[in-house]
Order: sequence, then C-alpha cells, then structure tokens
Amino acid sequence: MNESRNRLLGIFLVIAGGILVLDYYHIINFNIWDFWPLILVYIGAKAERDYFAGYASGRNLLTGATFLTYGLFFLLGNFTTWGIQSKLWPLYILGPAIGFLQMAYYGHRPRSNYRTGFVLSAISLVFLVENFINLNFDLILFVGLIAIGLFMLRKSDPVEKDDRTEDDERY
Repeated sequence: MNESRNRLLGIFLVIAGGILVLDYYHIINFNIWDFWPLILVYIGAKAERDYFAGYASGRNLLTGATFLTYGLFFLLGNFTTWGIQSKLWPLYILGPAIGFLQMAYYGHRPRSNYRTGFVLSAISLVFLVENFINLNFDLILFVGLIAIGLFMLRKSDPVEKDDRTEDDERY
C-alpha cells in the first residue's frame, strides 16, 4: 500500500513539475489561482460522500450537487472566454435542480422534490435555449403565464353536486 502511494505521489510531482517548467518558459499559461473552484468541487464531493456514507441527511445531496455544479462552472469559466460563459449562466439554476432531483430519487420527500427539481430544470433549459438560439423571451413568458393560469384553473374545479334531487334538498 505504501509503495503504491509513493508511486502515485511521484507521478503527481512529475506532472506538477512539468507543468511549472512549461509555464516558466511560457509554453503554456498556468496560474494556480485559476483552480480556486476546486475548493467548491471538494465541498460538494464531500457533502455527497457524507450522505452516501450515512453520516449526513438528504439535504447534503442538495448542497453537494449545488457546490459541484458551481465549482465545475467556475472552473470552466477560468479556461474559456466570457462569450460562452455569458450564455451558460442558466447552469446556476441547474445546480439546485440536480440536488432536488437527487433528494427525490433517494426518497426524501419525493413528490415535492421531483416537482421542484423539474421546474428548476425546465427554467434552466428554457433560458439555455433562449441564450443560444435567441428566442423572443417575452413570448415564452406570455405563453408560460397562460399555461400557469390554465393549470390553476384546472386545480380549482367546482365541487360536483351529489345525486340528490332538488326536493331532497328542501327537507
């Protein structure tokens, strides 16, 4: 076990040293501060691991998914241009959506968490599509308002009368 650990550490040091030498000679541009989002990735992975190891509640799934998504998004942002990053902002909404879907999948208030996860995923998807194909967002908003209104009207159907006749109601 100790020999494999030394081998792994040796490989890591060779790769790290090689990257730093390439940066020194300006062959690549390496900045250690570009990797700060790995802290968020670590927090998210630890929260997920704690849940699956049985040390934490289902809320750690929400925390883990959110931090993992944000950490990976920020890490991607450090290595891409702002042009693509400005279109990917709906991924901020997707982080908690994945957490809610995970919580529902593993049996933590499945009905409400599935609903919340799907709604957040749909909102994120609508904004992603709108960013990449330049839909008229106003039209989507107006149609969405109509759909929500129809859904609310469906939920408030009047109570049906029972089978009694008018004569029975008088007595």
